[in-house]
Amino acid sequence: MQENQLIYYEHLFSKVHLKYKTSFPMSSEIKLEDLYYEKEYCYGIDDYIKKFIEVIKDKVIRYLPNLKKVQIILGVFNNNNLFHHIIISVYNMMTKILKKELININLYKSIFVIIKYEGEQVFMGSLNFDGII
Repeated sequence: MQENQLIYYEHLFSKVHLKYKTSFPMSSEIKLEDLYYEKEYCYGIDDYIKKFIEVIKDKVIRYLPNLKKVQIILGVFNNNNLFHHIIISVYNMMTKILKKELININLYKSIFVIIKYEGEQVFMGSLNFDGII
C-alpha cells in the first residue's frame, strides 16, 4: 500500500451505560447518550493509527487525573470476549440511530482497545483495517 493513499474513516462516539445481569436468566441493557459522528481523512496507515491515538488522548486520557492508574488493553477479535461483543452491539446501535449504512467488516482485521481507570472501563473501541491492508 502506498504511504500517500487517502483513507476515509468514521468516528462514532457515545457514552454507554450498561446493565448486565449474570444470574439466570442472563440479560443486558445498553443505553447510549451524547451520540455524535465525525468523518475524517488521512494519508496512509501510520497517519490513521496516529489519529486514532490522538482521539483517545483528547477524548479520554486527558480527563483521567492519575495516569499511573490507567491501563490500556489491546487485542484482536476474540469471539468469547464479552467486551468485544459489547463494542459490536454498540456500533450496530449507533449506526441504526444515525441512520447510517451498517458496514459488514472483517472483525479479525480489527484491534480492540479497552481503557480502564482504577479498574473500571472508561473507553471501549476498535480500529479496523478492513479494506486498507
